[in-house]
Amino acid sequence: MTFREGQKVVCIRHRDGAGRPGANYPKVGPIYTVRSINDEPKEAIICLEEIDNAHLSPAYGSIEPGFTASAFRPIVENVLAESWDNRKHAKEKV
Repeated sequence: MTFREGQKVVCIRHRDGAGRPGANYPKVGPIYTVRSINDEPKEAIICLEEIDNAHLSPAYGSIEPGFTASAFRPIVENVLAESWDNRKHAKEKV
């Protein structure tokens, strides 16, 4: 799955195990915004606007630890439905 910065995503799988001490993790269900993407050999790692783990950077190199992209799915906005609703409301105002 390919993501882009600024894209809205939802976490579909939480991390199993203890994780990194002091790290903040996403919860399954809420919507998050992709802040950055780091392409790693095995899988892309994304950082989220709503979760800051920059305090862990010194222990893990210069890059903030993020989350595996496969744990997220993009939010697909229904542009067609929104367009239909806008036209419907515009006709009602006339």
